Amino acid sequence: MSARLVPLAQGDCRDYRTWLLADRGIKDEQTTVDQAAIAVVTRFLARSHFPGVSIRAAGKLLFLRRRVGR
Repeated sequence: MSARLVPLAQGDCRDYRTWLLADRGIKDEQTTVDQAAIAVVTRFLARSHFPGVSIRAAGKLLFLRRRVGR
């Protein structure tokens, strides 16, 4: 197993209590990922483990779609 860490821009859980509440759906602010990190993840996914899948970034979301003909 391997993993990549992606830095969060803002809104992350700063302590265990906050994380526990967020895990139950109680969280006022939305966590966001830095746009530069989104670009890194998009490039990584596009060139590595997902042949036949296209990746498009739109704002803070990544959309994966199977390429036609596969």
